[in-house]
Amino acid sequence: MTAPTRRLASAFHSLVLPGWVIAASTAVSSNPLHNLLLMAIITLVVSTCYVAGPLAQGWSMLVRLGLVLLIIRTFLSVVAIGGLTYGATPLLTLPQFHLSPWLGGLQLGGGATWEMLLNGLNSGIRLWSLMLLVGAFNVLTDQYALLRRTPRWLFGAGLIVMIAIAWIPQTLLQLQAIREAQRVRGHRLRGWRGALPLAVPLLTGGLERAMQLAEAMDSRGYARSASPDRHSLAQQALLLSGMILLALGLFAALGFQATARFGWSAALLGLLLLGLGIRSLRQSVVVSRYHRERWTNADRLVLGLSVIAATALLILQSVSPATLTYTPFPRATLPPFSPLVGAVTMLLTVPAVVRLATNGWGR
Repeated sequence: MTAPTRRLASAFHSLVLPGWVIAASTAVSSNPLHNLLLMAIITLVVSTCYVAGPLAQGWSMLVRLGLVLLIIRTFLSVVAIGGLTYGATPLLTLPQFHLSPWLGGLQLGGGATWEMLLNGLNSGIRLWSLMLLVGAFNVLTDQYALLRRTPRWLFGAGLIVMIAIAWIPQTLLQLQAIREAQRVRGHRLRGWRGALPLAVPLLTGGLERAMQLAEAMDSRGYARSASPDRHSLAQQALLLSGMILLALGLFAALGFQATARFGWSAALLGLLLLGLGIRSLRQSVVVSRYHRERWTNADRLVLGLSVIAATALLILQSVSPATLTYTPFPRATLPPFSPLVGAVTMLLTVPAVVRLATNGWGR
């Protein structure tokens, strides 16, 4: 799991790899063996299908950060809080000490078990796999192409989503610029103290650049409403009332049997009001689009197999949840590995297989 170092000749459609990331997220489970297989698949796909640029350097950063969090999570799992231990297989006995009263006065340390260690290790691997998915999304997808495909009725949320999506890429670019400026001045990063001068300009600079991009889009009339004053109040009323009726209706229908009929009626009315509000937003916004991308057979193959894999994994989770779950309690055992789940998860390697077949297996 290292940073990609070469660029491939072509790329998929801008919607294919984000769809693959969503499909891969369904493979995250509480079974460490399945998660390790998924992590290997993510690494393979990123190494073959990435988009070259400064963001590719963020992949190795997330890999190292995930490893650090895995170690911290595993270490904290064996520290008993309040003298309470879980599991039946003793591992070791840690020194005990009490926190000060203003920190709660808790007792930390004491006996630790293999079950506690394996539980922390399992949770850390699951967190690491989720971080690799986030890194894969940033490395594989074209965020600006996704923004251009934002529906017209989400023009207001589009700017907010733009800030959220662009924050990590812009932060990585800001980190590269700060490091280069420090190298020019002869500064070298040494330990945690040397990293402190990076923190404030890094966080504020990445957010500032993302907000500048959103402001530039807004100043250029991105999804600007043709008649903002005439329809804004009615649109907000329709959307707000529709969401309230939908939420209350579902609560009444699913939570109380006596009010199920009334709840479903209110939910349908809320959906109708939401539909009217969205239709009004679509009519009040004029957006011109120009997309040069075309769907190819490789794009359809990758997205189709990703959907099949995600659907199969969701069905397995509902029909046979034991194949995707693992708990070390009450006594630690080896986690089971389901060949069926492994075979379905292997379908997610299709982007790497297609890319290697397109660009040649020996190159």
